[in-house]
Amino acid sequence: MARPRKYTFPLSDLRGFEDVRLELKSNPELDGLDIENAVITLKQRKQSYTAQPENLKRALVSLERYISRNGITEPVELSKREMSDILCISRPTVDKWIDAEIIKAEVTEITNDKFSSIQYYPKIFTTRSVLQGLKKLVDKL
Repeated sequence: MARPRKYTFPLSDLRGFEDVRLELKSNPELDGLDIENAVITLKQRKQSYTAQPENLKRALVSLERYISRNGITEPVELSKREMSDILCISRPTVDKWIDAEIIKAEVTEITNDKFSSIQYYPKIFTTRSVLQGLKKLVDKL
């Protein structure tokens, strides 16, 4: 994947530089900074990831095959490596699918009130959560 483009130019090249300079000078947090030689850097926006429909369908078939072959009736916790192997996709693709919320973590419920104030829960991916996420997306195709 190519790096996002970056464009940098002096702030003084802007037509409204004098107005911007006066505005920045009036900000007490910027005292002592060289506003005359300030630069602006613009970065290309990162494109959002979209999975190929054929890859989603293939991953769904692979997961369903895995569940039926192993006789899984209850959700089984999966590591990212296991998801990669089961779905027949690469490990970096698993991360992209998690970031794009194609694969979502299982929501765990608190059963003990004494720990209800703890807000940290690791992301737990199960066969059920992955299957549900893939089915929703494939049904939309």
